Amino acid sequence: MDDLRASLQIAVPRWVTSAWRRAVQTDGGIETTLIFHEGFELPEFAAVDLHRSEEGIEALRSYYARYAELAGDLGIGFVLESPTWRASPAWAARLGYSARELDRLNRTAIALLEEIRDRYERPSRRS
Repeated sequence: MDDLRASLQIAVPRWVTSAWRRAVQTDGGIETTLIFHEGFELPEFAAVDLHRSEEGIEALRSYYARYAELAGDLGIGFVLESPTWRASPAWAARLGYSARELDRLNRTAIALLEEIRDRYERPSRRS
């Protein structure tokens, strides 16, 4: 483990490896939450499909905000993850998305994460 830690400190900035020793918040079970608790239908379990409507985007915004607020209350970081695991060309064909729509969905997914980051990010506590 010490060899791995030493090699990581050479490969990445020291503040990154020190951040790994601190607790961070992640979201958990986005599709499960949206389907079973929020009542959304996600074709092929594709949460990225929610980026096709304002209602869906608002549901995602609310989903992420809950976790970001919890992380803020706890004074820890929050790792955002986009709902795009089904947003690839192969899945787009199954979901009926054109290449243009797939590109738009991926871009709006990342734009939402940037919005959440900008709203909730606090000054860094790098050591």
